Amino acid sequence: MDSPLGTVIIYARDMQKAAAFYARHFGFVTDGEVVEGLIELKHPGGGAGMLIHQAAKSVKLGQVGVKLSFHVKDVAAFAAQAKLEGLVFGTVHEANGYAFANAKDLDKNSISISSRAHRAIAVKGADGHALSFAHRAGSEACEPGGPAPGRSRQNLRMSEKPLTYAARERIDAFKELANEFVREVFGLPWALMTDESTLSDFSGCGLDTQDSLGELDDEAQRAFWDKWVVERVCERYRIEPFPVSISMAQLFERIQRAAPISGRQTLIAD
Repeated sequence: MDSPLGTVIIYARDMQKAAAFYARHFGFVTDGEVVEGLIELKHPGGGAGMLIHQAAKSVKLGQVGVKLSFHVKDVAAFAAQAKLEGLVFGTVHEANGYAFANAKDLDKNSISISSRAHRAIAVKGADGHALSFAHRAGSEACEPGGPAPGRSRQNLRMSEKPLTYAARERIDAFKELANEFVREVFGLPWALMTDESTLSDFSGCGLDTQDSLGELDDEAQRAFWDKWVVERVCERYRIEPFPVSISMAQLFERIQRAAPISGRQTLIAD
């Protein structure tokens, strides 16, 4: 079946303000006119369009079932500019060759900016040397060894340098504990961690069932989570309070010293 995503429907308390939000911060174009109960937005760069729909009073907004992710080349620069215009993103997270940051729109819907579509993909050429291909947003995925059939190399930037990733030696020493922590504290099946990961990188994780957060702004939610996660970890693992800026490796070292974890089920992958 050929069924590309064509439209994202956003439910909003104030349709005009919601449309203006996405037009101002993400470059969508709209005349703001309500037609058949909807305001339509399109992006000059292509991609899925948006429809703003009036939310019923009974609809609880700001749930985490869906997140809108916008492609940007420089996440930190975009977030800095957005802050000047009134949109504050959280911590810029580093993943495998790309970065992302999260925020909320006016109706508490989850949004993010990500450079994943622009990240470099490490592959090996025919001679066995590592090549780094960085494909542009909207281009076809690269096939190992070169571009997809019918595509020219104009869509690729090549470098002789292979990708490098943050070290994991310290984290790998706590695979069992790390996996249990991710599952029991963050409520996630898995999470990417490196020796540079901090607890605050996972801000918000584990609070999906906290209904009381719906009325808090982003700063208040982060403060709530900071307090909640420290209390939860201290209670579960019987350790002294710590700053949320602590690295995950340091936190696992403290937990291991306090009460070594052994014989527990794990889901961590090598």
